[in-house]
Amino acid sequence: MEFLMREHAPLSDEQWGQIDRAVTETARRLLVGRRVLPVFGPVGAGQQIVFRDTLAGRSAASVDRWGEGGGEALHVGDRHLVNVPLLYRDFRLHWRDVETSRQSQIPLDTSAAAEAAAAVAMLEDDLIFNGSAAWQQVGLCTASGRQTAPLRDWNVYGTAHRDVANAVGMLQSAGFPGPYALVLSPGLFAAATRPVVGHELEIEALRELAADGVFPSVALRDSRAVLLASVPHALDLVIAQDLVTAFLDPDQMNLIFRVVEALALRVKRPEAVCVLEGRGAGAGGRQGGGARQGRGRRRAPGR
Repeated sequence: MEFLMREHAPLSDEQWGQIDRAVTETARRLLVGRRVLPVFGPVGAGQQIVFRDTLAGRSAASVDRWGEGGGEALHVGDRHLVNVPLLYRDFRLHWRDVETSRQSQIPLDTSAAAEAAAAVAMLEDDLIFNGSAAWQQVGLCTASGRQTAPLRDWNVYGTAHRDVANAVGMLQSAGFPGPYALVLSPGLFAAATRPVVGHELEIEALRELAADGVFPSVALRDSRAVLLASVPHALDLVIAQDLVTAFLDPDQMNLIFRVVEALALRVKRPEAVCVLEGRGAGAGGRQGGGARQGRGRRRAPGR
């Protein structure tokens, strides 16, 4: 990939490896959209536009003796163009730090690379969930035709399960039997993991409804949850260029790098997404079959 100009940077293979690991590991811990969406690609960094097709001729399957009574064949009805933007953040390494690492055989301080990767990862999830009017990007929470459901007070034990079960029923009625993934705003995730005496954590019941996982995301603002059917004929994330570090230029002997990727969300069947909005979780304590227990440390979900 010559456009990355990595061979022009005065870094050893070991130093490049340290930067790449910092970028990859940071992004992996933060990214949520990629955990719940099918991925298509990589299709190449030069791919600036992809197709989003809407199928026509959708009907039930046929059964007969000779195979002559089938209905209209499924085919592309409408074809839309989707822009594939670049997401990036630059960082600088001071030349003396690079030389210190080389001369003393100590690892590079990759904090700047990790922070740049974190910024790109957060932007990626914001684009996936909220879209971008400037780039004509549709998000899961903004797609026309998405399903919506009410969100009640999750401080009352059992409400979270009832709300999500209602959304599951809506997706099933739309022809998506699962599996499902559930993404929660931080406040809702905290409410679902808050212990109540005499009851199991409510998030365990949510995981039974969402077999593809339950994840928190700061990209979801206020009290909002997104339940989606994780199937590629309904939704996918097109990766043109996966997250990578490029070398830009020397600047007064210092080295400028860019963490960059190119991707776009395709919502082919918006009815595969149900956005829950409403009251959600306020500041009050959890109500249920007992007093609220002390707050324990919450472990971040694994991949």
